[in-house]
Amino acid sequence: MGNCCDDITKYYLKEKLNKESDYYEIVSSYIKFYHYRAKLNRLFFYGMGILKIFLLTSIPVLQVNSSLSPEWATGASALSLALDGIISLTRVQEKWQLYRNTNNSLMQEQREYMTKTGKYTIENSNSFALYVENIENIINNEAKKWSSTVKDNKQESTENKTSKTDSD
Repeated sequence: MGNCCDDITKYYLKEKLNKESDYYEIVSSYIKFYHYRAKLNRLFFYGMGILKIFLLTSIPVLQVNSSLSPEWATGASALSLALDGIISLTRVQEKWQLYRNTNNSLMQEQREYMTKTGKYTIENSNSFALYVENIENIINNEAKKWSSTVKDNKQESTENKTSKTDSD
């Protein structure tokens, strides 16, 4: 599935952007890309979450079992804490949701354009230009949403540090 990511950039040649069929291929590549990224982040999020739950639920069993040393329970809790940090650091849940929403928006726009429904019901010569503009806006909004999410989290982190310092 690595090809889906490479396909996106090969279409940005000026002579190709004028043809509807070529732009349809570009949008299809974006849909594959966002679907793949959403799937990858979802699998990572659920996989790490399930592993963390397994480790946390094993701690009482490890503590009750007298034949095992207490280091096993300590190791399980340390691994669980590390997994939680990795999940928070990589922000896979936020990425998964953002990629999924972008993918759904692109698919909806493509369906409406291809079936001439929604905002494309009116037959006019600007239909393709509107389609291109809407697709580009969806892709640009994805980048803006991610940037906004990162800024919001940095601001919350700074506010939390400030409030902890003030209370000390």
